[in-house]
Amino acid sequence: MYSEASSEFPPEDLFFASSSNFPSFYCIENRDICALCVDGEEPFAEQEFCDDFTFDPDLFEYQFKHQEFPEIICLKEESDHLEDVLKEDDKRNRLKESPEVTPTLDENGNRKRYSRFRTKEHVCDFCNKSFTLKQNVQTHLSLYHMNIGQIRKPVEEKSKCNICGLMLRGEARQRKFQSTEPVVKDWAVDFCYKLFQIQAGEEISPLLEELESGALDVDEETGRRRVLVDVWAEPHLKRNYAHVLVAPEFVKSFKELLKAEGFNNYKIIKKDIQKDIDSTNWRKYARSSRRHKRRLASSRDLDVKDFNNYDKIINYIDRVAEEYPNLATKLDIGNTFEGRKLIGIKIGSSIRKYKPAIFIDGGVHAREWIAPAAATFLIDKLIRNYGNDSRITGLIDKFNWFIVPVANPDGYVYSFEHDRFWRKTRSRNITVNKWCVGVDANRNWGGKGWGEIGATRSPCSNIYAGSVPFSEPEVVALKEFIEKDVQDLKIYISLHSYGQLFLSPWGYTNDKPDNHDDQMRAAELAVEAIKNESGRVYQHGTIAEMMYPASGTSIDYMQELGVPYIYGIELRPEDIEDNFGFTVPKEQIEPTGNELFAALIKMSDYVIEHKKLL
Repeated sequence: MYSEASSEFPPEDLFFASSSNFPSFYCIENRDICALCVDGEEPFAEQEFCDDFTFDPDLFEYQFKHQEFPEIICLKEESDHLEDVLKEDDKRNRLKESPEVTPTLDENGNRKRYSRFRTKEHVCDFCNKSFTLKQNVQTHLSLYHMNIGQIRKPVEEKSKCNICGLMLRGEARQRKFQSTEPVVKDWAVDFCYKLFQIQAGEEISPLLEELESGALDVDEETGRRRVLVDVWAEPHLKRNYAHVLVAPEFVKSFKELLKAEGFNNYKIIKKDIQKDIDSTNWRKYARSSRRHKRRLASSRDLDVKDFNNYDKIINYIDRVAEEYPNLATKLDIGNTFEGRKLIGIKIGSSIRKYKPAIFIDGGVHAREWIAPAAATFLIDKLIRNYGNDSRITGLIDKFNWFIVPVANPDGYVYSFEHDRFWRKTRSRNITVNKWCVGVDANRNWGGKGWGEIGATRSPCSNIYAGSVPFSEPEVVALKEFIEKDVQDLKIYISLHSYGQLFLSPWGYTNDKPDNHDDQMRAAELAVEAIKNESGRVYQHGTIAEMMYPASGTSIDYMQELGVPYIYGIELRPEDIEDNFGFTVPKEQIEPTGNELFAALIKMSDYVIEHKKLL
């Protein structure tokens, strides 16, 4: 609309009002305020201005714009400038040409002057500028105080939370954050939980066990107990440190206790574990677990390279059994405390009448999501490649495979929908403790040393062994199924995380079983196969020497039952300082599954050759 001559005046950074593309100017000498554009002519072509004529964005707030042409208005209260510029007849003719505009005229036929231009009642809350119309404030906000549609509020200095050290914007937010009970109801553990790495030997284990059982936060109104210390990893033969997750309100006391006990060499390796959870989008999995009711049309609809909720995994097993009836059979093993089905799958061909068995379970500890994911990946690999891959075809022809991807369904669902780091089952025993929920399913197997070491009788502890052996319906169902329905069990594998370990009996004592050397030879071949597959290094040894003493485990029970090759496999990630812990990303599922598969091939070949099974 403007010519080159007019673009030289005003400057390039003109302020354009919300309803017009035409700038407004005023003359400092006579205070005349005008906007002019007549019939497409160059602005100011017929008007001479003094040297003091300049641009002020604060004085001009609003201009009318007709559909076909711009109207001339003068904002000076007592000005007759309008008549000087354009004759009255021309003005009325132009108004008639715009049917969309119906201006209000006075008794003389002149446009009424609008009093709303005289007073500025609307004020910007951020810079205190005043405006005549509300929409002008909105335009002002969009130009000066907004970024991608959001108001850019005045920036406050960051304040530090006195409890956990989290940096917050503004003192008000800091006070609110500190006054709020640090509990996240859904999808996560508490904010500001810190992960400690403590340099120490096995002498720290009794202290950690005592803290894990006794350090509790008690809600006086509801009686709800919350564990303040969660031991993720203890020192062992080849690791001289412990990983401990500590609640924010207990951090100060925990440090003082470590100092009093002489453990001064420690550091905080993760200041807020919630960030690890959020970084891998765990909320997506929580929503999926709550909403997923859709039946899979095909087993191929499941992404086995992702973390899947319990309903999806069971639905997947249903589809596999339907699509491969000569190869796969769905197993209904029992029911959980909350009434869910404990489901597994049997994979085997009918080529041989006699075949030994391999039994694999995962998800015993609910928060170890990589275990069910690896088990599901293994099922898919076996099913899809039978008849196409000679190694897999040989494995299925030589063994009956029993796989239970999720051995603790209630806890697994709870870890998806409420507490990402939930470990135990979800059983309740009000005769023992009506507030604390669940039992460690890998401390509830009866047998030698049950409840004596590496387990507690405190119902609130993460390593609670239960009121009696086999108190958990899930454990009882697995025990009875293995003893009655699994014939000639040669290899038992229980999948866990984390640490990259092959663990054999015993757990309750440092003593070795009679067939320890044979078990170690098979484990050596397995870890060697893993290294050849991915370059990852897995350690091997007994539970007691490689991790910590633990009684009531399924590994020890299977040893008593007479199964020759028994291993608890701690999957990825490696037990180092800067790892993911239980929040391992989904990108690790496929390589972990391939490592497990490589280990099982080597181990099964050794078992067949050593035991002369075929």
